[in-house]
Amino acid sequence: MIKIDNKQYEIQLYTTSLMLMVASADNNISNNEIEIIKKIITDFFKINEEISKEIISKSYNIIDEATDIYQIASFINKSFDKEEKIRLIYSTFKIAYSDKKFHYMERHLINQIANILNLHKKEIIEIKKGILI
Repeated sequence: MIKIDNKQYEIQLYTTSLMLMVASADNNISNNEIEIIKKIITDFFKINEEISKEIISKSYNIIDEATDIYQIASFINKSFDKEEKIRLIYSTFKIAYSDKKFHYMERHLINQIANILNLHKKEIIEIKKGILI
């Protein structure tokens, strides 16, 4: 395994946890959604597929241990700049739309995350438009 600093690894875990939460918001997480998450985090963090699998696996522990979504998203809010937050929300929309259905719980969760990340409604609408094109 490649060594990275603990802070960066924690950011990767928390970011992936948010993506997994969105993927499972409709009570159904498909292999396609997992593959999309794997690709997103591989590109997002410039890591290899082996590390992305490990991060996905360990992110479930973050979800299980968290008291609520605020705990996870607020960590990301403190760690990401504006551009990274926008990329994250873009990625969550991509995951949510991967099955060609946008479940109301996915929408609700993405809006919660965007709110915690201090993104404005106008920004969220623009991100969503970018996915639908």
